[in-house]
Amino acid sequence: MGVSSYFAQAHDYHRKKDLKDLEIVMEYYYDVATAYPFAIPPCGEPLMYNDRVILDSFPCDPTTNEPYAYLTDGLTQYHWYKIYTHLERNTDQSIALIGCSDGCGPGCAYNFGVASSNISITSCVWPESDVSPMPTNEPTETPQPTPQPTTKTDPTSAPTEPTLSPAPTPAFSNYVCAPGGGQPGFCEVFDDPDRSLCPFVYPNDQTCQNQCDIRDNRCKNSSGKYKPE
Repeated sequence: MGVSSYFAQAHDYHRKKDLKDLEIVMEYYYDVATAYPFAIPPCGEPLMYNDRVILDSFPCDPTTNEPYAYLTDGLTQYHWYKIYTHLERNTDQSIALIGCSDGCGPGCAYNFGVASSNISITSCVWPESDVSPMPTNEPTETPQPTPQPTTKTDPTSAPTEPTLSPAPTPAFSNYVCAPGGGQPGFCEVFDDPDRSLCPFVYPNDQTCQNQCDIRDNRCKNSSGKYKPE
């Protein structure tokens, strides 16, 4: 057990050092390209911008040899990034320090990461398979209604009002401080906090820790706000 713990600690040190080094690399890349990379290269391959080598060999996880998880915005400017890994030792103080004790990143499957200074590391991102597909404009065949038997109704009976179902909410909700201009900030659900450049995300916390009165805690725009169908 002692040997196993020692190797786990060594692997985690390697992971944390890789990501801390990549923080410097990413800022250097941004200085050169005025944007972050839209993707990272395969393990051991160089990170390039045009013909310029930014990093000779891109690091990977020391035990799986798989690339670290990399996220950036879906826009053309790529003005933020996040890099995630999973530390073997759940007791590592770095996990709680960055707010990833309950998981961070894609599928909430990671517990350590680094990010550009304009975005929060703590939000969870769920795969597209967990999201209802958007409707398409393709024509579809409309099924013919099945005839139903008719029943006589009592003309004196009062009409029955339809029952309205409440709008569905996501099973896992990312609460953020919504932009409010000169108004007090409100804690709301946003589907895509990164799209709105929200500095902090409060998973399943409807109060946002009562931090929304502070202007710097609010999202920059409302483009990522949750919109029930």
